[in-house]
Parts: sequence; structure tokens; C-alpha cells
Amino acid sequence: MDIEKKTLSRKALCFPITSNDATNTLKQIHHVTNSFSGINPEYIGKMTETIHKRKITWVGTIEAPTDIAVMKQIIGKNGFHLKNFTNKYAVELIWHDRLTNTFMVWGNKRCIIAALHAINRQIKRISAKHIEGLTEHLMTLAMTRSREDDTIMGEPERKRMKCDANEM
Repeated sequence: MDIEKKTLSRKALCFPITSNDATNTLKQIHHVTNSFSGINPEYIGKMTETIHKRKITWVGTIEAPTDIAVMKQIIGKNGFHLKNFTNKYAVELIWHDRLTNTFMVWGNKRCIIAALHAINRQIKRISAKHIEGLTEHLMTLAMTRSREDDTIMGEPERKRMKCDANEM
């Protein structure tokens, strides 16, 4: 019964996924990546060969977070984290499309679904940490302001009057 509850309580994620032949897949990647800019030429050759061998390649998308700090952590310096996801989930390419603010993943269907789920988990994890950090920062700021207010308001009345008396 507990297993049933877990299965029913999990929200199924659906990602938009479409398939294309090799030629159209490569045209799409070429367009989205601005003529493969920033991608290692050796990797482009291997990716192109793999896509042509497969004949049909799938592409899936997931909406990216709008917070730039979160995006930087997900992508990593020089795309480090996306490259790791690409290798770990055996997909051809993971790309962040800035125009649509989506992550795009190309590969075989099962692998892109696994990669999209992993990216979704990473988005949730980093977003939660980011919100937690902002909350802590705001709490610290509020406590500091409160202490400053207490110091100003808690100052002895006679001391303030003394200053006023000196001015006369």
C-alpha cells in the first residue's frame, strides 16, 4: 500500500520531445548554436557522425530558470556541468537557448528523457539553495537593522539631551 501511495503521489513530468532525420537535426543544432559557436570542432565531427549513423535523433526541451545566478551554477564555467551531463547521460548535445530560455537536449529518446529529468532535478536543487541563501541574507540584514535601531533608540535620553544642550 505504501508503494502505491508513492507511485500515485509522484507527479509525472512530460517534456516536449520530437524526432528528426539526421540532416534536419544537424540544421537545427547549427541554427540554435549559432553555427556551432563555442563547441569543440573535434566534438562536432564525432557528434555529426553519430547523428548520421542513428538516422533519427530526438530533441527534448525543458524551461530554464530566469535567475542568472541559478543559470550560471547549472551551466557551469565554460559549460562544465552541461558537458558532464552530456557525457553521463550519453546524449549528443545539451544546449541552453538564450532566445527561448530553454535547455535543449539531442540524442536517443531514452537518454534525452533521463538527461531532462536530471536537469530538472538540478534546477530544483540549485533554485532551492539559492532561495535558502537569499532568505538567510534577508534574515541577517533584518537582524542587523533591528540591532542598529535598538542601539539608536536604546541610547540614554540624557545623553541625547546633553548633546542638544551643548549646541545652545
